[in-house]
Amino acid sequence: MSSSTAATSRRLAATLVATLATAALTPALAAPAVAAAPAKSTVTIKATGVELSGKVKSKRRVCVVNRTVLVYKVLNDGNHLFSSDVTDEQGRWNTGNTGQEGTFFAKVKKTTKCKADKSPRVRAVRND
Repeated sequence: MSSSTAATSRRLAATLVATLATAALTPALAAPAVAAAPAKSTVTIKATGVELSGKVKSKRRVCVVNRTVLVYKVLNDGNHLFSSDVTDEQGRWNTGNTGQEGTFFAKVKKTTKCKADKSPRVRAVRND
């Protein structure tokens, strides 16, 4: 092998080693991605007669629009899922006329971007 070929081979080997070392260290040196913490959400409930409605509020729009609200009825043997609705563009939800008297609360579940919340209880009474 000529000295010129040997020198070229050494340069290629050195370049390869440097490239592999840089590639191996790059992930360790890269700044870790930081995910945004889940945003606070608030769900409200009110009873107008036996119609239940409320609103989901948050600083993060994704936590307000198209959010599933679960409505529970409080019974002697525990809380039972009674109804659900999906919020509109303003975060409003409504079960319509349930025909049911009782004590109820609303809940939104945690998502990757939004915190969970539970409303205070309300009493629904027919307005006959």
